[in-house]
Amino acid sequence: MTRTVAPPYSSLTAGNRSFDRSAAQFECTVTQAAEFLDVSEGYVKELLGDGQLLFRQENGQSMIEWNNLQAYGEERKRRKSLLDEMVRWDQEMGLYDD
Repeated sequence: MTRTVAPPYSSLTAGNRSFDRSAAQFECTVTQAAEFLDVSEGYVKELLGDGQLLFRQENGQSMIEWNNLQAYGEERKRRKSLLDEMVRWDQEMGLYDD
């Protein structure tokens, strides 16, 4: 089965970016993944190398599974939220200075 590359913009959102709402059946490029996560392409390549994002090679280009990318993005948001909360607690207890 051949998959189609996800168009870079449409209706699912991440930050100020938006992507195709039927993207569950798509893959995206490193560039698109970097834009979606609001990180550098180099960082996305590190995630691929570490096995944190599922991908396949097609004509020398890494094609990232869209569902996996979205799940990673959600987990990243969750971790950031938890860290922000920990900093807030530390500030309330006087353990952390800005």
